[in-house]
Amino acid sequence: MGLYEAYIKLAEAHGYKVSIFMLHPPLEVCIERAEARLIPDIGYDIDTKMVETYWNEAVFIEGETVFQDPLESSEQIADSIVEVLPR
Repeated sequence: MGLYEAYIKLAEAHGYKVSIFMLHPPLEVCIERAEARLIPDIGYDIDTKMVETYWNEAVFIEGETVFQDPLESSEQIADSIVEVLPR
């Protein structure tokens, strides 16, 4: 069991309902966004290799809802999240 799963188990043991979501756009979208992004006060460029490394090392948690469709709007994602949240 990983660290995230341990936190989830702890929360559930104390009566909390846990919902987990991962926004994981395609690699090409991440590269385009990184190239267009200006980040003040960072003394190094975030190049394609760094983006690829971050993207490939993304941590997925068992049972989480993953959003990967680049055509899905922010509103659609928000609606999907609201549907899953406990009421």
